[in-house]
Amino acid sequence: MKALITGITGFLGSHLAEHLLSQGVEVEGITRYPRKMVIPCNLQGIRDKITMHEEVYISSSDRTQLFFQEHSDYDYIFHLESVRFLSPAWIHNTNVIGTANLLEAVHNMERKSGQHPVIVIPGCGEMYGIPPLVYERYDGPFGFMGQVYPELQLGVNPSPRRNRKPNKILKLPITEDFPLNPVSSYAVSKAAQDMLGFQYHKEYGMKIVRARLFDIAGPRCHQSLLPSGIAKQMTELEKGRNEPEIKVASPEYARDYTDVRDAARALWLAATKCKYGEAYNICSGRGRTVQQVIDILRMQSTAQFEIVQDRTMMHPNDIIALVGDCTKFYKRTGWKPEIGFAQSMGDMLEWWRGKI
Repeated sequence: MKALITGITGFLGSHLAEHLLSQGVEVEGITRYPRKMVIPCNLQGIRDKITMHEEVYISSSDRTQLFFQEHSDYDYIFHLESVRFLSPAWIHNTNVIGTANLLEAVHNMERKSGQHPVIVIPGCGEMYGIPPLVYERYDGPFGFMGQVYPELQLGVNPSPRRNRKPNKILKLPITEDFPLNPVSSYAVSKAAQDMLGFQYHKEYGMKIVRARLFDIAGPRCHQSLLPSGIAKQMTELEKGRNEPEIKVASPEYARDYTDVRDAARALWLAATKCKYGEAYNICSGRGRTVQQVIDILRMQSTAQFEIVQDRTMMHPNDIIALVGDCTKFYKRTGWKPEIGFAQSMGDMLEWWRGKI
């Protein structure tokens, strides 16, 4: 068996490469960087076990077509290459146009070679956007009270209490049939990737699985993602650097975190066990607030600091909470997270200690 990973040098791509090798899969990877710029640290220990193709720009239709004309013997393709914290134009050029180029090139390859690889396209929880607000039913002394007040309640509905005003609550967890309502350029691009995968499956019968990954964390996680950014700051504080404070937009924002090693295992199961054309949430099913992330990391660190809420870090399109439901994926594959949240945070902290 042979697999191709786009974005193999990244956080998830490098862990997926390790997992595929452990399953006896021959691994090749493509990156847009030239050899001298390829980040080696994420591939330490496996660089001599994989075949790398440098300077492959999937945002270029011609280069992508040429690559798959020369390389057509893949059983699996994991399309992980994407960019996030750049301009909207750059994001859509790489993520959306790049995905369209890849799918079109593979489609042309299939017609000529007869090879039909399974393609896994990972999405993200942010594709769902702000979860729908639903009305909490409250039967007051005169029956159902239809007026709705603006306060939000996360998680389980509060227990009924006589004469209490009804609340709006976030409808969580999110299942695959929730409408996609992305509110950031990155999320819009991932939703477009997801829909392109669905279209190419329906129109051409391509073997495409849409894996909607919620937030992932663990070793090698980029500092721009919240848990890793906090872990890096704690590591710097342990070494006496910076002011003893950690700034956050809100300690109450909640996300559904899965360890990257569990996510890599899930992607392999998605490729080998899931139904083509379908979308599957991959997540833990449990929301963790920013405060909980800090508390877990603090328990494993000697850093002393205060948490400072900085409202200037907030954005109009911030999502208060994202928690997924992976029942569909579990029933199909039997997958469930094996690495606990505390271990994932601790391993990420140790990784930063080795870098700083």
